[in-house]
Amino acid sequence: MVLFEKVLVPLDGSKTSEGILPYVAALAERFGSRISLLTVIDPDALDVPEKLGDLYSAWEAAVRKQLAKAAEELRAKVPQVEHEVAHGKAAHEILAHASRKQCGLIAMSTRGRGLLGWGMLGSVAYNVIHMSPVPVLTIAPEKAEHYSHACFGLSTVSVPLDGSKLAEQALPAAEALAARLSASIVLMRVVPSVEVLPLYLTGTLPMQLHEAAKAEAAQYLKDVEQRLRRKGLEVTVSMYHGSASAELVRVLRDTQNNIVVMTSHGRSNTFSEVLGSVVLSVVRDSGDPVLIIPARGG
Repeated sequence: MVLFEKVLVPLDGSKTSEGILPYVAALAERFGSRISLLTVIDPDALDVPEKLGDLYSAWEAAVRKQLAKAAEELRAKVPQVEHEVAHGKAAHEILAHASRKQCGLIAMSTRGRGLLGWGMLGSVAYNVIHMSPVPVLTIAPEKAEHYSHACFGLSTVSVPLDGSKLAEQALPAAEALAARLSASIVLMRVVPSVEVLPLYLTGTLPMQLHEAAKAEAAQYLKDVEQRLRRKGLEVTVSMYHGSASAELVRVLRDTQNNIVVMTSHGRSNTFSEVLGSVVLSVVRDSGDPVLIIPARGG
């Protein structure tokens, strides 16, 4: 898959951020990927001012040594590993490096705050997910070791959909993964229950309309399921009711050997609303590997 030909892994100097490496290594072995490790030194984020000269140089030397060590350990499983240190704002440098090195995927740990003072699920990861023109893969480091073994027998590719064409842009990547890994696809749809609807709607929305929404969602999932089955894929559908974020996280936490594939936004054009309420919740709270496909258009 072009997606996995070259993978960029940003590290922040912490062992926690390096927790993603076993999973990335397992994927690289499976897909024959090349890996590019990147650590970004942001002088403004360091506790040691650049003007202190020798002390700053010693700090930078420690960062370079740790990155080189991580690369060397990774080469035991993945022959093609390169590493580089960049200077500047982390999110900007990560995206620039991905473009310059022609990486098809950025893989990030969802936690980590090390020598460089920035957390991977803070503003850096948020901005990378928001602005990246290439897919972003996230996973909680505590699950990465388990999934590094499970990805060879990965059984489920979960795809949350909301009925929009934007959300369906996750399907090609999900199809490719399922075919390559002999996994099944689970199409997920959450229909808001009356209890979670905005207050201004609860008094005016007839129950018949709510039932019609459920029927529409069920038919939509059936149509997508049939379309994928005609391609020879194993597909099931699951429909839930309530808050999209809460329901997806609840179900995904109980799903084993799973990878989630979803677009960076769906029905709404308001990125902060959708990412904050659904994608970011899934990334932060499920802990599962989440492959986020940048939505095009809409």
